[in-house]
Amino acid sequence: MWCVFGLTLLLVALSDSHKVPKPPKPLCEGQLESQKIQELVKTALNSTSPCSTLEKILNGTEQHVHGVKYHFQVQTTQSASCGEVFHGNPVSNLTIFLPSNGTTRPVYYLE
Repeated sequence: MWCVFGLTLLLVALSDSHKVPKPPKPLCEGQLESQKIQELVKTALNSTSPCSTLEKILNGTEQHVHGVKYHFQVQTTQSASCGEVFHGNPVSNLTIFLPSNGTTRPVYYLE
């Protein structure tokens, strides 16, 4: 009986040390329109695609995994300052990762 009890405690301890991250949480319209999120998305777009201007954040999610990971679907237009013709899709997927340690720079990915 003590073996079963000890094995159960070991399994509980192991499962707690390898927690599965929570699924992404959808952001509501108010959160998407907040100044914090708008500035974060504009900074990421400027870094990944300088000729793109944010029109609207269509939707987004937030997930906490060793920091904060955001996924956004954004609608963009071409900046007036760019001379090239825009042939891309006006709706893009943008991922932003803000590491929890605070010393590592944010990671931006646009597709």
